[in-house]
Amino acid sequence: MSVETNLDGLPLETLKQIVSDPEQVQRQLMAVLRTLRSEDEEQRAWASDCLQQVAEPPLEFGAELAALCMDDCEPLADWACRLLGRIGGNASPWQNHLAEALREHPAMVVRQSAAAALGKIPELSVATREALCRAANSSDPRLKRLATQSLAED
Repeated sequence: MSVETNLDGLPLETLKQIVSDPEQVQRQLMAVLRTLRSEDEEQRAWASDCLQQVAEPPLEFGAELAALCMDDCEPLADWACRLLGRIGGNASPWQNHLAEALREHPAMVVRQSAAAALGKIPELSVATREALCRAANSSDPRLKRLATQSLAED
């Protein structure tokens, strides 16, 4: 699979063209993700629509997705965590990035997505389980539920 890279994301016209073609979205996955940094709300919405089409991201993007889990751009970090979760058991090498996002990301939605993604990984490290245990005691009911479910699935 040839992969296109675009450091600035994708233009709105391109997003509209590829949204119904999951293979195109996967080929341009990282550029679609970078589009979430756009100041244009419509462009970000189309990028999110494209990302919804990705059932299982290519494993080759795992390291890049993991590195984005702590990104300052909340939608970008949120989607990076969600997409790692869609890789499932193959995301084991990057569980420490998800655990870091769970513990430290300032945005609750990112922490929630990290907790949910960790539930898709079959063998969690001790440090990851500890992060989930702390999250299971959160005052945020959704984070608490997601962390508890992830611990039960481990």
